[in-house]
Amino acid sequence: MLLLIDVVVETVLSKIRERLNEGCRKSNDGHSKQTMGKTQANGAVGGQLEDESDIEQKYAKFFQINTDGLVKRNDGWRTRSDMINRDKELTQLIYAEDATMVRCQPLGSRNKHNGFRLPKYDVPKAVINALYEDKKPETAYPYISKPLDPQIYDHKFHYLLYFEEAAMYLSMRNFDLDRRRLNKCGDFMSLEIPREVLTRSALIKGNRVLLTHPTKRPIVSFEGFIHKIEQNYILMRFHEKFHEMYDGTEYNVSFHFGRTNFRQCHYAIDQVFSHACYELLFPSEKRNLSSKEKYLWKGNAKKMKYFNIDLNRTQKNAVIGVLRSSQRPSPYIIVGPPATGKTTTVVESILQIVVKLRKSRILVCTNSNILADEIALKLLESRIIYEDKLTRLVSVNYARNVNENLKSVSVIFTDDPHDNDWFYRKVIVTTCNNAGNLYCMLKNSMHFTHCIIDDSTKTSEPEALVAIGLVAAACGVVVLTGDPSQIRPNCESPISRYNGLSDPLMLRLMQYTPYLTSEKFKKFGGYNPYYITKLDVAYDGEK
Repeated sequence: MLLLIDVVVETVLSKIRERLNEGCRKSNDGHSKQTMGKTQANGAVGGQLEDESDIEQKYAKFFQINTDGLVKRNDGWRTRSDMINRDKELTQLIYAEDATMVRCQPLGSRNKHNGFRLPKYDVPKAVINALYEDKKPETAYPYISKPLDPQIYDHKFHYLLYFEEAAMYLSMRNFDLDRRRLNKCGDFMSLEIPREVLTRSALIKGNRVLLTHPTKRPIVSFEGFIHKIEQNYILMRFHEKFHEMYDGTEYNVSFHFGRTNFRQCHYAIDQVFSHACYELLFPSEKRNLSSKEKYLWKGNAKKMKYFNIDLNRTQKNAVIGVLRSSQRPSPYIIVGPPATGKTTTVVESILQIVVKLRKSRILVCTNSNILADEIALKLLESRIIYEDKLTRLVSVNYARNVNENLKSVSVIFTDDPHDNDWFYRKVIVTTCNNAGNLYCMLKNSMHFTHCIIDDSTKTSEPEALVAIGLVAAACGVVVLTGDPSQIRPNCESPISRYNGLSDPLMLRLMQYTPYLTSEKFKKFGGYNPYYITKLDVAYDGEK
């Protein structure tokens, strides 16, 4: 978002300069103001041309133009060119031949005895050059603006993620702090940070911190990690020698987000493609897989007994569709506007799967921890699933905020082989990002039989694939729910956003024939009930 704001500001500036030059030329003919076209959708300035003083006053809260033509932001942010220069300087310093970096043990390090390691997926230099030098993204990847198809799918999404990561990395230079002193605080080093920086930067526990001396060369940088965040300061831990030797020296401080989520997205893309699940990503009406597997239900829908007696007709249709999933591996979609009971339908579907398909294991993912808590609570309140059948997998950052009634089933991820009973419970509820940790636990590709992503329209396609990749090897059942009218996932990079990274998987799938409306299915609201159910009746669970 920060880069987008900066791009818009600089776009406005360039247009203002053009109009000013045009106005100056025409003022010789006696015109002080020229009429301009109406405001364009891309942010161009409309109305009448104003003189320079009017423009500076009108846009003073965003930026100012110095006499030498340089741009300066007035809203507390650095300009894009400032961030690029800072990043280049920082990179040159810490990676110079005579530079030294004193590293620190990362927070939540992996078990060394676990053989699984995510590939690095480092951002290519071509992407960084395209971003920093304002080159066309096609210079990094020629097919980035082409429509998705099976031939370019994996490469295109890899590069969209690369551009997004590079843009996010660059935006972090907004929060660099110069010449700051640290304070010893027990086993930690504390750093006072302006509250507005903490609010804007979205720093979280586990983020990487890099200290570099402002003047000493060759550079010796110290790597640390954030362990706690308070209202106006953070607690960090560096190498123990740094804690012993620190004498109040001032350092430049830079913050860096963890790359794990990006690496998990890349890995999930490769997982899905390695198992050739093209019907999952590009569904058609032909069915290639047998529907006789043990985790598909063959019962009589008319004799179905529902645990929630308040379900309406469309919700019941959706539950039947999830149980049957006869068009697997094509995802089953439950779509509906707010207040139509999508999450209630998901909970009922989970309960029915657990009871009717005894050998199933279900991974339930959401975009938010709040929704994940809601689903887990409803499952426990049902008295169908008990604590020994449910895991609420949480991140270390959310552990203190988890609902009190879920403490007994909540687990912070660990890949310790002697503490993994939670992994073998019937239902695991977590967020899409946190689900990526489960890859290192998979010893059996058939472990999960179902993957249900609730509110999936708030999740980007690669993030959804992080969860889906865990059932891809078994070509298991995938269920997506959401509201197409919701705001789409945010992207830092305009390149990634305009080329499809902010488009949810569910919305893209709904453009394919099996999910389109047809007169043949008028009885089901126009949708093929083997692929999709639309919830169109307001649900009142309190009646």
